[in-house]
Amino acid sequence: MLRFIFGKPMTGKTYTVIQKIKELCQSKKEAVLIVPEQASFEAEKNILKELGDSSALYVECASFTRLYDMIGKKIGGIAGTVLKDSHKIVFMNKAIKSVAEDLKLWGKYKNSIRFSKTVLDTVGEMKINSVTPEMLRETAEELETSTLREKLFDLALIYETYDLLLGEKFIDPADILTKVYENLKNFEFFKGKTVFIDSFKGFTGQQYKIIERILCQAEDVYISITNDPENTEEYSVFSNIRRAVLKIQNIAKSRGVKLADPILLTENYYKKREVSSAVSVIADEKPIETNCEDCVTVVNCKTDFDEAEFTAGEIRRLVREEGYRFKDFAVISRDSDKYATAFRSACKRNGVNAFFDRKITLSEFPFSVAAKSAVEALNFSTESLLAFHKTGLGSLSFDEISVLENYAFVWGLNGKDWFKEWDMNPEGLTDREIDIKGQKLLAEINRLRIKAIEPIVDFKNNFGDSGIDKATAIIKLFDGCEMSKKLSLLSRAYNEICDSFYADAIKTAYDTFMEILDSLVLCFGDAYVSTKEFYDALCLTLSLESVGVIPQTLDEVVFGSADRIRPSKPKVTFILGANQGEFPKNVANAGVFTLKDRKILVEKEIDISDNCLQSAINENFLVYSNLSVPSEKLYISYYDSTLSGEEKQPSAFVGEITDKLKVSRVSYPNTNIIPETKQSAFREFCRNLRVNPEIAISFKNALAGTEFAYNTEIISHGEVRRNDRLTKETAEKLYGRDIYMSATKLDTFNRCHFSFFCRYGLNAERLKSADFNVLQRGTIVHYCLERLINDHKKSVGELSDDELFALCDGYIEEYLSNVKGFNTVKNAKTDFIIGRISRSLKEVFISIRDEMKQSDFEPVACELKIGKDGVIPHIRFNYGEGDILISGSIDRVDSYNGYIRIIDYKTGSKSFKMPDILFGLNLQMLLYLYSIVRGGKFPASKAGGILYKPSKRDLNGNSLAMNGLLPADMELVRAMDKEMEGEFVPKFSLTKAGTPKKSSSYINGEDFESIFDYLEKCMAETGIKISSGDIAVSPINGRESEACKYCEYSHICGIEDSFIPTVEKMSNEDVLNTIKEDNNAD
Repeated sequence: MLRFIFGKPMTGKTYTVIQKIKELCQSKKEAVLIVPEQASFEAEKNILKELGDSSALYVECASFTRLYDMIGKKIGGIAGTVLKDSHKIVFMNKAIKSVAEDLKLWGKYKNSIRFSKTVLDTVGEMKINSVTPEMLRETAEELETSTLREKLFDLALIYETYDLLLGEKFIDPADILTKVYENLKNFEFFKGKTVFIDSFKGFTGQQYKIIERILCQAEDVYISITNDPENTEEYSVFSNIRRAVLKIQNIAKSRGVKLADPILLTENYYKKREVSSAVSVIADEKPIETNCEDCVTVVNCKTDFDEAEFTAGEIRRLVREEGYRFKDFAVISRDSDKYATAFRSACKRNGVNAFFDRKITLSEFPFSVAAKSAVEALNFSTESLLAFHKTGLGSLSFDEISVLENYAFVWGLNGKDWFKEWDMNPEGLTDREIDIKGQKLLAEINRLRIKAIEPIVDFKNNFGDSGIDKATAIIKLFDGCEMSKKLSLLSRAYNEICDSFYADAIKTAYDTFMEILDSLVLCFGDAYVSTKEFYDALCLTLSLESVGVIPQTLDEVVFGSADRIRPSKPKVTFILGANQGEFPKNVANAGVFTLKDRKILVEKEIDISDNCLQSAINENFLVYSNLSVPSEKLYISYYDSTLSGEEKQPSAFVGEITDKLKVSRVSYPNTNIIPETKQSAFREFCRNLRVNPEIAISFKNALAGTEFAYNTEIISHGEVRRNDRLTKETAEKLYGRDIYMSATKLDTFNRCHFSFFCRYGLNAERLKSADFNVLQRGTIVHYCLERLINDHKKSVGELSDDELFALCDGYIEEYLSNVKGFNTVKNAKTDFIIGRISRSLKEVFISIRDEMKQSDFEPVACELKIGKDGVIPHIRFNYGEGDILISGSIDRVDSYNGYIRIIDYKTGSKSFKMPDILFGLNLQMLLYLYSIVRGGKFPASKAGGILYKPSKRDLNGNSLAMNGLLPADMELVRAMDKEMEGEFVPKFSLTKAGTPKKSSSYINGEDFESIFDYLEKCMAETGIKISSGDIAVSPINGRESEACKYCEYSHICGIEDSFIPTVEKMSNEDVLNTIKEDNNAD
């Protein structure tokens, strides 16, 4: 007899089944309960609870898959290794290769491991639906010539070959139910027993065949299923259920099994009947109640991360305020992987115990990364070679890896470079000789180079042609690196930090890795296999396996995917991600068949899903069944946008519920929702810091005196950071009482104190590759111009173009010959750059020649050093507790009639702006001029000005004329530029009254003394700020320079989009007045 038990959710279907089993067991009659795999534990628990130990002996509880073992114990002879997904893909790949020449369409994909995965999924679908190779071949023969016909022939051949490869020794899990069916033909396992099938949402082709055998053998069969017989709409949520019921009824009729009237369960057992109203809306039924504010809540969140945070916080609130326990909650999403990380973090912040099936993909374990990296490093790719050692399983320590990686990055080393002796300067591309410290470092780097490649060299020698050779090479590599010992130490370390999950997982994962190597050997054997093919197979198999350890806690929230979760009577359920395309999920076609192909196959009675309509109905049924889970409260949440800004819309069923029912509505984030824990309050503080500073301050105050107080203070400063300060003791340790500075350092400090602290206090500097960039170009330019002036001085004006060009090329070649390692980086790109430098420099040489030919100023020094061992000692400025000592190098010093002018060669555009002086910016040239005029090296010298000499034309092709700040003295200007037309220095002209016209490039000669007085005062103030520990984020834009544009620390200072002040535009006269007022203020 076959009898169905029909009822909507929460009508007691499972309870009815248990009671009928109880009646049978009390009469000492045998029963079998078949439930989905995920529900088996819960079912066994219910049986023990309701029947007790003695009566439970008469009932067997199993899933369809577990029947395989149960029957095997009875009849014996069932043997074979059940394959994992990773093993199956390897066998499928081998099957495709073995028949590649006979395939009509797919032979060209024989080396694609990913195509093998696609075919494996399709074969698995065929097996689940009891479609055999013969059925595919017969269908193909019925079709006219077409792509589908060829697909079917190819699939049948691959399917058949795959099964032959497995033979009797191996078992594809997709074949287990077929084997159960075959065994039931000759063994009446269910004879004399009453069979109950409960909690299924539908059945596969294989399961239908087993149900057929059960109907033939069992005394009675009860099938409990969620169904509403009164709902007869063609495309309702019950459509697929009705189709399954009809199919089973037809099977029963064909086997002469009596059909009893179904048991109809109509009374629901919701503690709060209003919860069922949401379910009724989904099924297009009239809701019992329309006012559901107390038990149905729809939550509109900003992002999916906010969904997770709201859910965890609300669970904590309900536990605290309403007496729930964590086990009373179920959290369901369509894709649990998407929400797992966010929800796990939210639970941790809110002190919520939750069950997560924690799994780690095998490819993430260090030995997997080491194996993949070793294969990738066979060509000695620097990235792969170092990746192997970074796993901690190689022969290098992390400090040694850092040294090697830095050197390899600087010099762009790769491949064959690892087998050459390295002799390039560790500092990078420079003409400086390697000092003793650098030589010792270079020797150590070469020692590490050999140490790094040794295991990979051995691995390459062992990495033979066959699959056996390649797998063996990996094992030998691991043995040579003492893998087992290192993994044992790693496991112990995890145990010491109380992370037993990872400690336990490492051993399990390593065993699984070795099984994968075995499967690769089984697949490839001793036949030739290319490195790429072996590598692809290794990567894919590692990605398909995962390792997990299930945590054991009695009171915890259940979290899972809508299609797999089987919560045990939760009182409260949260549905996450109720967005269009996510829940219900958009159905995407998969496998080798198109939707059109599937429709044709269905018409040809190949019983597979059309993957469209049926799947869409199944998705709606998932929504229906999961909304029906709670007995007291239901929360449905959706989000507005992803973190990347992609907008999202709520699912249609959300609108239906809110239109037809009066429900509670919540928006999150919401200032009215109070965080449940200190951790969640800290999160709210961080989230509001920019968008709602006042709210952030309230959270900061609430966290005062807690362990989060320091963090809120630090982050607050990161937001503003205007008042950061070190102690004077710390500042003195970093910079000393006498503070040694260059003009560049000084400019950095005055541009932003925090940037100065990072660069020169912490020495946090970005690693730079040995490549020709602006800095290298500048070095070449300075070298060539210094040689030109030093070698020829005033006689430069007498040189011809050809002589200048020859000198230019010779100087460049001479410079490059002195750069250790230049040949290492020399390539077409450097040749091109050097060519451009040469062309620009030749123009500059001609410009200097023409300028010096007519100028009365003569060069008296080039690259004049200031500081220790320099021609000019450090420029000293006392700040009270010590001195600031400035060092540097002046590109060129010219003299005329007691006047000194200094020239700086610039590779980029540079112009002098007087207002910058007031903020301590761009003081380099003025400090250099100060050092000469007031330093005593050139007695009785007077300020003749500062000039910037461009070393190339700008993008607009403007002239190579110098610019800067000069005395407004006609005699001096004429000594520099005879025609005074601005060809060589800024144009100078007089008014009708005979006075100099106003110009940003000219000031009265005596005003230089006022500027020098101001410099002394400015430097003293700078010394006080540095010594007092001022490291505030204080960027200021110069007149033509942005403080943060090229700053390497702008991403950590917190300034981001904040307002950055700019030096005010002022006339030279206003600047000088301000300087004089400030000088006279004391």
